Amino acid sequence: MMSEYIAGLTHKAYRVRNMEESLRFYSDCLGLKKMFCLKDENGKDWLYYLHITGRQYMELFYDGTAEAGMDMGEHICFEVEDLQKTVDRIRSFGYTTILNNTMEPVHGRDHNEECFVRDPDGNLIELMQFGADAIQFDNYDEPKVLEWEE
Repeated sequence: MMSEYIAGLTHKAYRVRNMEESLRFYSDCLGLKKMFCLKDENGKDWLYYLHITGRQYMELFYDGTAEAGMDMGEHICFEVEDLQKTVDRIRSFGYTTILNNTMEPVHGRDHNEECFVRDPDGNLIELMQFGADAIQFDNYDEPKVLEWEE
């Protein structure tokens, strides 16, 4: 039986010490397709997106990157079809959603609706509802560098 709230696993994120070596391992060795590198608001490399299969990805965060006091480099992300419905259910169980010091879902840099919640052990879980113009759905014949967008 499928979950009424979780549609699939979208990505796993890791913080890496050496991006070049990590890309060599995940892309060159294991064959994951390099999609794009996102830059932060200061134009510094922030994360690299790799395509696994279908709507499943891997995020590799450059070392030392954190956002709004949260370590974004270690999390799992679930795809949801209705983010607000899922957030309402999480809150009905007494859990709090978090992102950018707000408890409301936000429109992310990748053009998706997203929010975070911590499990009972403190593990960070991202919930993502893909947008119609999600950058993950672009056809990347060659890896691209994407500048920060608000």
